[in-house]
Amino acid sequence: MYLTYEFNNTDGWARCTVNWINGLRKDVSDADILTLRNVPNEKAPWDIKPFLLSATNGRLKKILLILDYLSCLIRLRKDYDIVHCFIEPLAPLAHKLAERYNARLMIQFVGTYCVQPVNTRWKELYYRAYKYSCSNISISYFTKTRAIEEFPDIIVDVAHIGVDEDKFKIRINNSSKNYFLFVGASKPRKGLLTALEGFYEFCKLHKNFKFRIVGFFDEKNSYNRKVLQFISQNNLSVEFIGSVDHEELQTQFTQCIAHVLPSVTEKFNFEGFGLVHLEANMCGSLTIGTRGSANEEIISDGVSGFLVDQENAMQICDAMSKCIAKYSNNKSRTAENCNKWAKKFSWQISIDAIAKVYAKYK
Repeated sequence: MYLTYEFNNTDGWARCTVNWINGLRKDVSDADILTLRNVPNEKAPWDIKPFLLSATNGRLKKILLILDYLSCLIRLRKDYDIVHCFIEPLAPLAHKLAERYNARLMIQFVGTYCVQPVNTRWKELYYRAYKYSCSNISISYFTKTRAIEEFPDIIVDVAHIGVDEDKFKIRINNSSKNYFLFVGASKPRKGLLTALEGFYEFCKLHKNFKFRIVGFFDEKNSYNRKVLQFISQNNLSVEFIGSVDHEELQTQFTQCIAHVLPSVTEKFNFEGFGLVHLEANMCGSLTIGTRGSANEEIISDGVSGFLVDQENAMQICDAMSKCIAKYSNNKSRTAENCNKWAKKFSWQISIDAIAKVYAKYK
């Protein structure tokens, strides 16, 4: 039994689910995939049942948890040997179901949501689930460290996720590159405002460059209002592209000077991995990320991109200038080095780690 948010390629959580489940097909004879109610799902190798409600950590969680549990008992008529939870907010439900079906429990630690329950009334529900789990698998050492800090005495293994080589391919682009790229939903931990502050400093030294933002941008959000205000006050050349399909995303990666995601680490909000850095690299583009985050595990400083201190606009400006210099020296070699680095991170590593646990309980 798999529990997850949704089965599609719309965001990080969902893309992880698709890659894990498709990669595990040869190790699993049959499965049910449980997703949240009223979410968009794509075709999957096994039945998708979109009825879950208990991913919230609000006041109604326990009631929704009971409803989900009863729904599972009514709707599911199989026996399960493993209950595998791909997103942390569903861990308490996965725990109850594993007990009910006398199944092994596995939980993926994808990032900030594995520690956020500490600040809720449901901390003990999560703690019991994490301790009951036969395998908690973190996507980064950074996430593992934070999980153990908040939930001592749990066992956490690490298996980096990777970039899909079939979906992200290098395209050597010989046309003039004149924009930097931010990809993702803008929120404080993504560091968009700092990226734009760095771009502002960069524009004092270099003319006729643009900054593009790909992904959902909530203009009503207080953080994003600051972003818009900063753009307006400084008359920055910023283009909001919005959500794009996969083909267009590849094009944006291929044609940019560099992808910029200067993650900001807070105690209960952090970037668990930063897969988008590797997606940019796979397309042949440099990327800029931050120290003191999981970015240090996936960016080769000076090769696949550059690492900067968090919330340091001047270092971002300097990194942007270094990206220009790298492309000026040898565009093809820079793109090939980025692509070569990204290939070191394979989904197969993560899938093999999960399959190894499965094999113990066949």
